[in-house]
Amino acid sequence: MTERYFVIELDDNAAIHVWFSYHRGRVTAFAVKLLYQDIEIVRYDSGHGRPHKDILHPNPSKRRKVWYNVDNDAALSMAIMELKAEYQLYIERYLRWLAEEKQRSKG
Repeated sequence: MTERYFVIELDDNAAIHVWFSYHRGRVTAFAVKLLYQDIEIVRYDSGHGRPHKDILHPNPSKRRKVWYNVDNDAALSMAIMELKAEYQLYIERYLRWLAEEKQRSKG
């Protein structure tokens, strides 16, 4: 089994971290993470037996999973393409949630 890791630098202090392992040309496991100022915002991975997306929230009880019915090869490609295209929306939403959580804790 072979492993690869690389980082796709984006603007706005954001980056996509990509790790995957493969065997005989097939992805066996993967994780693709969007980080903003070293905070993990979104993660796609193959844990729990099938590909899914973890939508992370400043309040851990509000985190969500979105499950996909595709193989790891397709999910890895999809994750990279989506995060490249939509990373600013994910960051804006996370920052909005963070501001809301700070307001709640004040109140």
